[in-house]
Amino acid sequence: MTERPTAPTLDSPEIGTDHQDRTIRLMVVDDSHLFRTGLASLLSTQPGIEVVGFAENGKEAARRALELRPDVITIDLHMPVQGGLSATREIIDRLPATRVVLLTGLVTDDWLHDPAATGAFACLSKDTTIQEMVKVIRSAAESSWSGAPVSRSGLNLRGPRGARLTRRELEILLLLAKGYGPAGIASQLGLRPRTVSGYVSVIYSKLGTQGRSGAILYAARAGLLDDATGDAPLKTG
Repeated sequence: MTERPTAPTLDSPEIGTDHQDRTIRLMVVDDSHLFRTGLASLLSTQPGIEVVGFAENGKEAARRALELRPDVITIDLHMPVQGGLSATREIIDRLPATRVVLLTGLVTDDWLHDPAATGAFACLSKDTTIQEMVKVIRSAAESSWSGAPVSRSGLNLRGPRGARLTRRELEILLLLAKGYGPAGIASQLGLRPRTVSGYVSVIYSKLGTQGRSGAILYAARAGLLDDATGDAPLKTG
C-alpha cells in the first residue's frame, strides 16, 4: 500500500490572484483528517477561495454536496465506505454545475493521465504543488460558472489497455460483483444466459483479467463498486 503523502506546502503567500471578483465555494473530501484539514487550511488562505465544508468519505461527500452546493470539490480517489469515482459519478449526476477535482496519492493511477475518463474536471497527484492545485481549482470554478460541459465518459470503466466498458458491460460487472451468475444476470436484464456469457468474456478481455475475481477486484480498486456491493444478497443462479 502506497504511503499517503502529507499535505502540500505553501510556497508563496498569494497564488493566482486574477479571479478575486468572485468567491469559489470549495469542499474538501479526504479520509485522512490531517490531509483534509491541512489542505483546507492552505487553500483557504488564497484570495477568492472559501472552504465551505468537509467530508471523510464518498457517501458523506454526496450528502454534504447537496446541502452546500459548492462550486468545486476536491475528492480523494481512494477512500473507504464509498470511493472517489463512485462519489464523483453521484455528485455530477445530481449537481451538474459542480466540478470535481480528484486527488490521488498513487502515482500509478491511470486517471492522472486521463481525467476525462473519470467524469471529473481533473485528477491530480497529492504531490502537486499548491500553486498548481489552485490554478486547477480556479479553472474548474470558471468552468462551473460558465456552464461549460465536462466529459461524462468516465461513467464507463476504462480497462488497462484503454478499452472502455459499455453501459451494458458495466451493468453486468456490477451484477457479477453482487454474486449473480450468468442465469441470474440474464433474468435481471432480460437477456439470454449465453448472451450474458459472451458479455462476461468481453469484460474479462477488456480488463485484462482471467476470471470473475480479477474483474471484480480491478473494478473495486477503481472505486466503481462501492455502492454496488453493499448489502446485496449473494445469488449464484
